[in-house]
Amino acid sequence: MSKDRMTKYRMVMYSLIYMFTLSCSVNKESLIGRYETTCYLHGEKELILLLKEDSTFEYRLAYLDEKIEGKWSLEDRNLILSSLYFNSEFLKKQYPEVPTELLPAHKYTDIEGKDIYKIRGNKLLIRNIDGIRKGCYLIKVR
Repeated sequence: MSKDRMTKYRMVMYSLIYMFTLSCSVNKESLIGRYETTCYLHGEKELILLLKEDSTFEYRLAYLDEKIEGKWSLEDRNLILSSLYFNSEFLKKQYPEVPTELLPAHKYTDIEGKDIYKIRGNKLLIRNIDGIRKGCYLIKVR
């Protein structure tokens, strides 16, 4: 293969790799919206998540009357949710009369202090300590 042809081949390959990398990237604007879980608890969706433009979020869990609020960020292809309510020490202070093992869960994963979701297209896969949760995930509905 001639030197010119090899240079053109390399340029085409680098361009294709660059375009593929761009198409796979996730930006904050594409995440903004409402997500609902595919799992139900007593006939209700277990979780509804609203990601807002100002990097805040709202959680609505089927078994809680209150809404959970916090901040969200993007790290690689992971959505990171942070809230005071995700901290077990904070919850103990909020509910001093309730034994620790009976505290209501204000989060959806088992990672202390935050909830983490792996982003796959319009799906948010639930990330736990031992890996991705099978079966349930959140899907963007608008």
